[in-house]
Amino acid sequence: MHRKIHSSYLGILLLLLTISAFLRLPFLTTIPPGGANVLVLRLPSAIAGIFSIFFLVEIIKRSTSNSQLAILTGVIFSLMPWHIEQSRVHSEVMLGVTTILAGIYASQLFTSRLTSMAILLISSGIFFGVYRDFWLFSGQSLLPNLYYILGNIFKLLSFEFLFLKNDSFWSGGFRIIGTMLSSFLVPFCIGLVVVSKKLEWHNSVLVFCILIILFISALNPLFPEQSEFFLVSPIFSFILANGIYYLLKRFHSIHGAYKIVYFAWICMVIYEHVLFLHFYITHYSNRIQNEIPYDKRTF
Repeated sequence: MHRKIHSSYLGILLLLLTISAFLRLPFLTTIPPGGANVLVLRLPSAIAGIFSIFFLVEIIKRSTSNSQLAILTGVIFSLMPWHIEQSRVHSEVMLGVTTILAGIYASQLFTSRLTSMAILLISSGIFFGVYRDFWLFSGQSLLPNLYYILGNIFKLLSFEFLFLKNDSFWSGGFRIIGTMLSSFLVPFCIGLVVVSKKLEWHNSVLVFCILIILFISALNPLFPEQSEFFLVSPIFSFILANGIYYLLKRFHSIHGAYKIVYFAWICMVIYEHVLFLHFYITHYSNRIQNEIPYDKRTF
């Protein structure tokens, strides 16, 4: 029985990675339109994006012993507009996210705490090597006041930024859709409650990581043009997965009227994903083609 469940998990994971590759690798130089040698720049990000999904699924599975929640987290991460956008351009932060996830996954393979810590330290060093645009090490400095910091924090946590308009990648970003789809607002809020009620140590680590990344992103002197906040995307996927998982577990016990609401919500999710792909493939690509000169398309 255990072998059958494991085989089913691997089959679903392979299917997820195949779909993820299909969304990231085809037409990599033309969607969005790129400049000279753009394939050399974008291909590492696309491959890293696929691997990041695998690492996140395995991390969640090993941390929670819940393969369904792990797969659901991977599906959300794979279909997240922000992740797809960063996977199809030259994105150092995507390389950084994948490096950190790879380090966490590798550290879980060993029972020795010393070995795990050494792996995490090595992955942190690699992270700063591949993410050279990390603003703390870019030589840019700023002495922001409290108003500046709080204003940026409120923007990053706003409904508009998270679910309607992600302008963190202004020069070549999508910008007309948030980091997550608006139909995920309710399950994301439910996921926040679910995760906050669980007192496991790793949930405390997640909260700490969100706060640190939020503060670093808010301090960026180029704000809102910044990519550091993308580092929270795996955590957001996990939170959202918890909310959807909570709702799915209660689907069979609810009345017929509520099932209609569930069905309408699923239709909305599908519609928003189709709409995102339509705008990304057509309107977004046309905007890049018309607004950004060929020699400037190095993203």
